[in-house]
Amino acid sequence: MHPSGHTQAVIELLNAVELQNHLPADVQLRHYFSHRRYIGSKDKKAIANMYYAIIRNIGLYDWLLSRFKTFENIHRARGFVLLHLLSLGSTSSSIQELFSEKQYAPTLLTNAELSFIKTDYHANLNNCPKSIRCGLRDAIYLLLTQEYGSQADALIQSLNQEASFDFRVNPLKMTRKAALTKLKEQGITAEIMPYSPFGLRMEGRVSREVLEKIGPGMIEVQDEASQLAACLSLARPGQRILDLCAGAGGKTLLMAANMRNKGQIIACDVSASRLKNASARLKRAGIFNTTTRVISNHKDRWLQRQNEAFDCVFVDAPCSGSGTWRRNPDLKWKTTLEGVQQTVSLQRSILQRAAQTVRPGGRLIYATCSLFNMENEAQVDWFLEQNKDFTLLPISKVWEDSFGESYPFENESYFKVNPHQNKMDGFFVAALQKHEK
Repeated sequence: MHPSGHTQAVIELLNAVELQNHLPADVQLRHYFSHRRYIGSKDKKAIANMYYAIIRNIGLYDWLLSRFKTFENIHRARGFVLLHLLSLGSTSSSIQELFSEKQYAPTLLTNAELSFIKTDYHANLNNCPKSIRCGLRDAIYLLLTQEYGSQADALIQSLNQEASFDFRVNPLKMTRKAALTKLKEQGITAEIMPYSPFGLRMEGRVSREVLEKIGPGMIEVQDEASQLAACLSLARPGQRILDLCAGAGGKTLLMAANMRNKGQIIACDVSASRLKNASARLKRAGIFNTTTRVISNHKDRWLQRQNEAFDCVFVDAPCSGSGTWRRNPDLKWKTTLEGVQQTVSLQRSILQRAAQTVRPGGRLIYATCSLFNMENEAQVDWFLEQNKDFTLLPISKVWEDSFGESYPFENESYFKVNPHQNKMDGFFVAALQKHEK
């Protein structure tokens, strides 16, 4: 496929994003490729790279496009692509060659678009507010700078970079050493993660189809921070565990593996489609101590009947997802302060219900993939004020119990990491223990 074909594909993808704004960028991409089986792996990679580069800068491009005096005459998706090409230093003539109207190529540039590509991209960029250059709403940018101080700029920059490709072995089926050998046979070079005992990492992307050649249920794609969060649940054989916001079951899988299929996990979520995906993954992984259950919400009647029923309740709470912006760059521009504040209210309701299901002496694990204090430490402070029968366990002690080694991070009260300092997704975990009666 010619680069002009890649360009047209990205325009079509961006059109889909505009029409179906509720769908994540990666879902849009998978859907697009699934309906175009003729696109080869190299072309898929080129299209995906261009698509994600634009999505990462969609807020900036939106601002730059709006500054063009006749921007209403420029189709937004095409305008975003033109801005991306200009940011790469493409000349007016080279851009026109891509928009040739030949087979698979975009249609010819309009007069408004021809005028647009002759504007001074870098001069316009210099007039852009810093928050917009970072691809963030003003209030979100201010929040990050207030909370992270001198580290904020480096953190924000790290969130705009492509994430490493993280995955882990299924300890029920294979070792990391065996996985490295199998991967090498597929021409893939990976390295052992610094903290997760199950994790492997590589730069760039690899298709799930390639990973599946190693064997069904052998390997799961999962960021290192997410792996560590699951391990900090201290899930052990014989326990009864509630995974209250299980989603597609990434952490459920690892907790079940750590239990060696002994005991019980009930994985709940409000999304039937996510739990259907989780069930398929559990089956492939050889896990049979876990059942899934769709609930209406945190007030579900079944949940109300589970008072003091679980040794551990794991709450991977709905959140801003700000810690995953490297992997989900479309979330960055969608995140608003009002939206985060609404999520905080939901998190509190979920925590209150979860607390009632923990047995005396049991644990409540609160986790988010958020960078914001209001979703993390502030939530724990609020919870402890409301629930005097719970105590915060130092995460350093939980880490030692889980991994058998000293805690490697600064904050010994909570597990809190970010891409800039720790080379993994932004994540937060607090361990809370219910008092014995």
